[in-house]
Order: sequence, then structure tokens, then C-alpha cells
Amino acid sequence: TKLGIPQQLVNPITPFELIEVGPFSLFCFPTSHDSCGSVGWFVRYQDEQFMVLTDTGVTTEEHKSLAKSATVLFLEANYDPQMLATGPYPVYLKRRIDGRYGHLSNHQALSFLEESGFAGNHVYFIHMSDVNNDPALLESAAHKMVNTPFTVCRKNQWYGPEREAK
Repeated sequence: TKLGIPQQLVNPITPFELIEVGPFSLFCFPTSHDSCGSVGWFVRYQDEQFMVLTDTGVTTEEHKSLAKSATVLFLEANYDPQMLATGPYPVYLKRRIDGRYGHLSNHQALSFLEESGFAGNHVYFIHMSDVNNDPALLESAAHKMVNTPFTVCRKNQWYGPEREAK
């Protein structure tokens, strides 16, 4: 392969093909992004079901159905439309980000949560732009619209259990 991985170790994955890895069951599903083979993931582990939805310009009924069955959701909230419109990016890139093969805005992410009927344990907002988003804007809007615990994930921050110092 182009990456130098021996062919016998390469296992292509088909969307919705259930894969068992130890105690995990997982499958990928298509997203709407301008890269080849862009997918989200649905992972089951014991009683938990995790959904990762990022790198998509639009959401589908299929995405909503998966989110409704998830206990934990990792959801893209990439940009604030006003910050994107007035930001430093060239027009072609703004259109790409805001288009159907780009990313979800804060408003689109929050609307998706509401429309999907997500009633899981936690939402993690991920894949936020450093240039076209402000975590405080998303937090403020989410406090008004989200009825489940949530975390706005900032880059270079740890969100798991406390790690031991090395």
C-alpha cells in the first residue's frame, strides 16, 4: 500500500459491516465530506453505545437514528457561521466549510441533537475550528438547548480520568 503497510495486514471495511474486536463491536457509516471514504463510527462496548459523527456537511435520518440509540455522542460543532463569514479564510474555503461536503456549524449540531431525540448520558462537542469558533459561544447556546450533560472539547485538553504523572 501507499503507506507501506503489508497487504496481508490491510482489511478494507465496508460501511455497516459489523466488526468484532475483543469486547468491542463497531461499524462505520458514510458522512458527507469532501474526502474519499469519509465515515463516522458506532461502537458498542458492554452496555454503552458510542457514536462519533464528524467531518460531515449534512446529517441524515440514518445519522439521527444512530444518535437516538447511542448512550454517548461525539458530535462535530466546527464553526460559528458569523465568525466564518467575517473570518480570514478565502471565500472558496468558507463555502467549502459551510457546504454540504464540509462541516457542521454549532447551530446544525444543536439542531441535530434535538431532531435525533438523543437521550443518552453525555454529548461531547468535538472538531471545533480554532479560527471560526469560540467554545464560549457553543457552551452558551448548548446550555439553552441541550437537556443532557455535555462537554465542549477544546484542543490539547484531557477529558478522561486523571492521568498518572510520569
